[in-house]
Amino acid sequence: NSTAVRVKHQGDPASAKGVEIAYARDGKVYRVSAAHCVLACWHVVIPYICEQVPEKQREALASAAKVPLLYTNVALRNWKAFEKLGTNAIYVPGGYHSYMNLDLPVSIGGYECSKKPEEPIVVHLMKTPCKPGRPARDQHLLGRVELFTTTFETMERNIREQLARVVGPGGFDPANDITAITVNRWPHGYA
Repeated sequence: NSTAVRVKHQGDPASAKGVEIAYARDGKVYRVSAAHCVLACWHVVIPYICEQVPEKQREALASAAKVPLLYTNVALRNWKAFEKLGTNAIYVPGGYHSYMNLDLPVSIGGYECSKKPEEPIVVHLMKTPCKPGRPARDQHLLGRVELFTTTFETMERNIREQLARVVGPGGFDPANDITAITVNRWPHGYA
């Protein structure tokens, strides 16, 4: 329940026998010393927490770029079309969303998951809006631009069309079977 705010070798990093760690908890900063320390956090933050990181390592830590992600949830009246097709997850290389899957069957507390194809369910769709053939950093930048400039109406049309193409052969009708759509634009997903 604490956040490391500074990590420093006690002496020259090449020969130090210990580390000093400053951490924050409940608005106060505390210090501890240790023989060893594993600094496990978001890699881009490390040079700000540990000023002694060599320049070459700083460059390497800054090199990974986060991939933009589009997470979409579509509430369905039922999942009969998925059952008829015999699937609960579908990869769609080249599709607007590259992956879709029915909600995981988790029941907790008073909530009971959908157990029969006639019952409502959520289908999750995922897209990484990158531009193949370009360097990774450029792909991610262009993907972020796409996330910010694509209207919800365009996304909704693509979602409805893709679901119609992919699960339509199982009897899926977007106009009747979709009850709600939420789109989560995540410009900085995973590295």
